[in-house]
Amino acid sequence: MAEIIYVHHEQLDHDPDNPRRFYPKDDLAQMGHTIEANGGVDQALLVLPHGFLPDGRPSYLVVDGNFRLVATRQLESRAPLLKCEMLRNLTRKQKLLIMGRTAEQHYPKDPISEAQLFRELHDVEGMSIQEISRNLGCSAPMITSRLRLLDLDEPIQELVARGTLPKD
Repeated sequence: MAEIIYVHHEQLDHDPDNPRRFYPKDDLAQMGHTIEANGGVDQALLVLPHGFLPDGRPSYLVVDGNFRLVATRQLESRAPLLKCEMLRNLTRKQKLLIMGRTAEQHYPKDPISEAQLFRELHDVEGMSIQEISRNLGCSAPMITSRLRLLDLDEPIQELVARGTLPKD
């Protein structure tokens, strides 16, 4: 059975492997309003233990829910406690796959963030394009085209990520 905890947003850190680079301001504002109106989140953030804060409270890395975390932090003193589901003993590959499968329906990752995730799974974790495709439910040609975006100069990548330059 999953261990559910409720924590203050100060106890949560973005996982360094989080592929999402950009958080659209309008979407964050809408998400923050919903979180405040509902007194929290319905879907628990997925977290891993990550030591302790200087005041002794435990801290956690957010595997899934970074978008909700950013939206909650914008609420500042009005921020409710966040419902979190504790995960344990995940490999880096397992974390990356969770990050790749989540949040795509409501707040999809930008094309550059997707490409970085695919590169990590392929180059660092040793997964083939076909394995990534099967595990994340996206086509191999789409993965290959996203990976090509990483060959672009950084300023162009930023324009693609922000949606001001088409990914195609």
